[in-house]
Amino acid sequence: MGRPERPVDPTAGPVEAFAHALRDLRRAAGNPSYRTLAARANYSHTVLSDATRGERLPTLPVTLAFVRACGGDPAEWEARWHLHRQLAEGRLAPSTDDAPERTEPGPPAPDPGSGEGMDATAPGHGPPPAPAAPRRNVRDVLVRHTPVAVVAAVVAGACGWWLRPVPAPKAAPAAASASAAALKVDDGTDPKIAGCTSDAFPRANVPVRLDREARLHGRVLPAGTQVGTVYLNYSARCAGAWTRFVPTPGLNPVPTETSAARVSVQVDRPIDGTSSSWQMGHVDSMYSNLLLVGVGCVSGTAIVRMTGQDAVGKATTQCLGPP
Repeated sequence: MGRPERPVDPTAGPVEAFAHALRDLRRAAGNPSYRTLAARANYSHTVLSDATRGERLPTLPVTLAFVRACGGDPAEWEARWHLHRQLAEGRLAPSTDDAPERTEPGPPAPDPGSGEGMDATAPGHGPPPAPAAPRRNVRDVLVRHTPVAVVAAVVAGACGWWLRPVPAPKAAPAAASASAAALKVDDGTDPKIAGCTSDAFPRANVPVRLDREARLHGRVLPAGTQVGTVYLNYSARCAGAWTRFVPTPGLNPVPTETSAARVSVQVDRPIDGTSSSWQMGHVDSMYSNLLLVGVGCVSGTAIVRMTGQDAVGKATTQCLGPP
């Protein structure tokens, strides 16, 4: 038997909390050895073991390989990784409010989808508890509610009741547009070149599935096969959103091959009919340009057309405005 793992305190910070969550995932998978996971993940057992030490946040590729080897949901864990990275780098901060678990906060009730965080300096609503409960450890709240917050951020588009962007509180559409203007960000801006990816996180994701049977390298892909995932990424710093497509791992062993399929991504703002699209002739990760969300909600679409076949995979996220 190998040496027992050094304990990791999930309340010590976002890096430790993420490592502890990876350990929980491994335990839920039957606690396979790191060498067993290495054979599944194509990473060394040392790299996978280091991912759960809690000393540094593992890279996203290592995280996703670890998650797949344990049978976890890569889309959920990608969103979870982005949130913990931003927490670790100080781009997001846990709220100091003592009531992050309230399901019915006192009036006025904030809209979870609006991005309005709970004011840490405002007095609590309702009668004080008797006897008074001790203050809760903010990091404990982070650990206990990370899975819920991640699912909410991805599916419902809310960043979580206890997460608040560090640079600024909630911003009205006009203020968001002013912030984008200060950064010289406008509709059609490349989010990577403009630096909008520095605080970006996925607010929605939808699987892209084939509408009918297709063939790829002698393999039969039945109707409904997931060929990838479409994400709607959002940057508060740039006040904009864009589409990102990520293919299903292993779908096409040679991503740059042009005989498999054509992929296109598009981002749309229905209120004024503005859209931006991009396409390429092979199956690989790609993203669209950015649209400002201060004008209206934005949605993302990805389309995969199998080369020489009628089979198509298409998916569109929900239309989302500022969180």
